[in-house]
Amino acid sequence: MLTTFGNDLRRAVRRLRHAPAFSLAVVLILSLTLGTATAVFSVLDRTLLRPLATDGGDRWTHLGLDRGSGRVSSDFSYPLYTDLRDRAGVFDAVIAHSPLTLSLDDRNGVDRIAAAGVSAGFLRALGIVPTLGRDLTVEDDRPGAAQRVVILSHGLWQRRFGGDSAILGRAIDLNGEPYLVVGVTPAGFLGLVRGGREDAWIPVTAYNEAGDNAYGRRTLSWLDVLGRFAPGMTPARATQGLELLARRLVTDSLLPPRSRFVLRDGSAGLTQLVASL
Repeated sequence: MLTTFGNDLRRAVRRLRHAPAFSLAVVLILSLTLGTATAVFSVLDRTLLRPLATDGGDRWTHLGLDRGSGRVSSDFSYPLYTDLRDRAGVFDAVIAHSPLTLSLDDRNGVDRIAAAGVSAGFLRALGIVPTLGRDLTVEDDRPGAAQRVVILSHGLWQRRFGGDSAILGRAIDLNGEPYLVVGVTPAGFLGLVRGGREDAWIPVTAYNEAGDNAYGRRTLSWLDVLGRFAPGMTPARATQGLELLARRLVTDSLLPPRSRFVLRDGSAGLTQLVASL
C-alpha cells in the first residue's frame, strides 16, 4: 500500500512540474481554502466558543423561566430579577442585562451604538477592571437617580474620543440626555452577549424605553439574568434552591402555578446570538 501511494505521489508531482500554471492555481486554491477555514474558525472561537474572560468561569448560568406552560423564556421582570438576587440563596453574583441601541450625538455627528442596560457592580462580578474610572454603583442604579452615568467600551473611547483620559467626568449626549462618563472598559471586553459587541453600558434603571414603572411591574419581562453559583454550590443544589424560591413565589401569587427556573450554561455569555460573521 505504501509503495502504491509513493508511486502515485511521484506521478502527481511530475504532472504538476510539467504544468506550472495549473500547479500555481492548485496552490492558490488550497491556500485560500485553508485561510478561509482558519479565519472562520477564528471568528467562531472568538464569538461563539470561547468562554467569557470572567471570574467564576463555568459557575455562571444564564437563567430561564418556565411559567408552567413548558416553554422556557429568557425574559425576566425587574422584581423577579431582585428575587433571584436577594432571595435565591444560591448565587454570589446576579447580573441583569437588557440590550438597547443609543444615539450618541456630539460635534463629530450622530452615531447609533450597540449598548446595554446592566445592573450595578456588573464589572466587579465579572472580574473586569476598568481601564479608566469605575464600575456602576448601587447609587447609579436607582430609578430616578439624580445623575445618569455611562461606561464606554475601549473601542468606542478610542474611535470617538481619541483615547482621551479627560473623558472621565465629561457629559455626553445619549438619546438626547446627558450621561456622565464614569468608566472605560479594557480592550478585550466586548460585553455579555455571545457573538456580539457592546460599546456602552448604562444602569438598567436608566432605561426609559422599558416603560412606565418598569421596575415595579411583574408583568413586564424585559431582562436577561446571569447568575454565578456561590463557591461550593452544585447545579443540583442550585436547582433545589430555585425550586424552593419558585414555590414561594407561586404561593404568594407572584408566579403562575407550576412555574420553575431553568439553569443553562452561561460561561460564554448570554445565548441570544448576535450575527457577527
